[in-house]
Amino acid sequence: EHLLGRELSGRLRAVADARAWNLRLHPSRPAPQRRLQGQVRLVLALEQYILDEERIRKRSEVQAALSEIAEDVSVMWCGGDHYSMLEKPNCQVVARAILRSRFARSAVKNDDTS
Repeated sequence: EHLLGRELSGRLRAVADARAWNLRLHPSRPAPQRRLQGQVRLVLALEQYILDEERIRKRSEVQAALSEIAEDVSVMWCGGDHYSMLEKPNCQVVARAILRSRFARSAVKNDDTS
């Protein structure tokens, strides 16, 4: 407390307490009855994580969790943070990726039926 000062220490303690409370509220994941047949496309905000190691870890964790409940999972990065990824030009990148994904899936379906 002396190093950071009383006010900053109090704020940090409040943040840590709030995080601990939120983690206790997080329900455990129930096992899915059956895996989803459709596509799951997740877009992560690139600037939300500062270190490359954090990005790699987060992507691996999320992809592994989603793969437990869905057969066709892909995870992509988008520039920006959780707010700016919804603004131009970042949202345009997401839109193009979704369209490419849909067209690629349609092409595979057409190849399977021919």
